[in-house]
Amino acid sequence: MARETHLRSIAKAISWRIGGTAVTFVITLLVTGQIDLATKIGLLDTLVKVGAFYVHERLWHRVGFGKTAQPSTSMVTATSSAVLWSSMMRVSTTS
Repeated sequence: MARETHLRSIAKAISWRIGGTAVTFVITLLVTGQIDLATKIGLLDTLVKVGAFYVHERLWHRVGFGKTAQPSTSMVTATSSAVLWSSMMRVSTTS
C-alpha cells in the first residue's frame, strides 16, 4: 500500500470542499435569500473545513487501523533478482 503525501491530503481536502461549499452556499441562499451572505458563509465554511479535514487526514495517517504492511524493498529486490537470474540461466542453457 502506498503512502499518502501531504500534497495528496491537501488535494483531497480541496476537492471534497468544492462540493461542500456549493451545498453550504445553496442552503444559505435558500434560507436567507442573500447572495452576499451565502457567499461569505460558503467561503468561511470552506476555509475552516479544509484545515479541519487536512488535520483529520494526517491524524488518520498515523493510525494503524486498516493498513497492511508494505513488503520491504530488500525482499522485492531479492525476489526480482532471483527471477531475473533464473530467467537468464534458462535462456543461456537453452541456446
